Amino acid sequence: MDRPHPILLPIAGFLIFFMTGFLSTNAQISNTTTYSRVKIFFGDKTIRDLGSLGIPVDHGQVKKGVFIISDYSERTIRKIDTAGYRYNILIEDVQEFYKKRNRNSNANSKRQKRKQQLNDKCGYQQPYPVPAGFSLGSMGGFFTYQEMLNHLDSMAANYPGLITTRLPISNDTTHNGHSIYYLKISDQPGIDQNEPEILYTGLHHAREPASLSNLIYFMYYLLENYADDPAIQYLVDNTEMYFVPCVNPDGYIYNQQTDPNGGGMWRKNRRDNGDGTFGVDLNRNYGYEWGYDNNGSSPDPSTQVYRGDSAFSEPETQIMRQFTINHDFRIALNYHTYSNLMIYPWGYQGSFKTADSSTFRNYANHITKDNNYLYGTGDETVGYVINGGSDDWMYGQQTVKNKILSMTPEIGSLGFWPPSNEIIRQCKDNMWQNLRSAFLLLNYGRLKEQSPVLTDRINNDFVYR
Repeated sequence: MDRPHPILLPIAGFLIFFMTGFLSTNAQISNTTTYSRVKIFFGDKTIRDLGSLGIPVDHGQVKKGVFIISDYSERTIRKIDTAGYRYNILIEDVQEFYKKRNRNSNANSKRQKRKQQLNDKCGYQQPYPVPAGFSLGSMGGFFTYQEMLNHLDSMAANYPGLITTRLPISNDTTHNGHSIYYLKISDQPGIDQNEPEILYTGLHHAREPASLSNLIYFMYYLLENYADDPAIQYLVDNTEMYFVPCVNPDGYIYNQQTDPNGGGMWRKNRRDNGDGTFGVDLNRNYGYEWGYDNNGSSPDPSTQVYRGDSAFSEPETQIMRQFTINHDFRIALNYHTYSNLMIYPWGYQGSFKTADSSTFRNYANHITKDNNYLYGTGDETVGYVINGGSDDWMYGQQTVKNKILSMTPEIGSLGFWPPSNEIIRQCKDNMWQNLRSAFLLLNYGRLKEQSPVLTDRINNDFVYR
């Protein structure tokens, strides 16, 4: 019987130890999963049936009752196939597609610059001109986590009379030790005045960077135009606008590590679930009707819509819960991407309206005037339901805090990582929405001209209502 060489035993043991440690360490930062753009046909099933498999159906292009197009992992596609759905792979490697598309968009930037110069010569002024402080980031045009912090710090340094420094909401931190920061814009930002409050959040889901860019753009616009725009001045002087630009720093940083040029597809936070899987979907972890059914969230930790083992199990949602309890927000916009939608409660149950459904509908109709987002509940718009969502909790929990008219704008239609030359356009698309949502806190009305289009009289009164 051959016996192993005595020197090889410790070497083999060292290699096993080294490789085990290497794999364990890099499980946090490796990303070998390929995502594809998939068109799934419902056939005789529904979008809720698809959701019951633990497959996210809350973002993408949907033709109600017919199909959904979104980005799915290899594992999810196998599940779709096993369940018997007919589907087409539209883009084999969507991460590489995002990166290649962005490189092409950069190549076309000279043409866009010439077009802008021509517009300037002709005197054409786009609404909501780009703030001087705003710039694109280095992650496919989007901000890295540190670039986001730098912008927030720059705002506070340049406009100390209008915005607070970034402050941690809580001494508690995420699983990876990050604080969740907020800022407030108002005429006396360091003082809690008796003024109506609104909340804007971004990045509940880590792969939705446009939700962050939109808020940074809006914040700069408010600060830079305060001195010269009476409407902005009135808004800032009479409201308190709170911003939480990044609810999910762990997930966002993970995408930055795996895909530094953009295109990272991680959605959840970075909880170690203890079974080889990572992450809880933060927008399934809020406490109102948490786990109502398995259509709107999943008990399976391996899915992208895993709701956690209990309501508010995650530090991120615990921090947001306390933040909303400690304030008196009347309206909240929890930004996501993508679908060109404006979603409001209820989310947990289909065909079920809130007591304030007419108010939600009227508000959504008004604030989507510029971007023409389709508005309604998730069920009304594209047919899906979710439970444990931020909007349902912010609105539905009315015992420890007041009700909040909370809504979710789904930015854009170009996927989770739109090309860099579309970022500013998408920010502008949401400016009216951001501004008018804050104006709704005040004595604010919308005039609609009621006079005839044509008249045969010289002297007329114009009638509005």
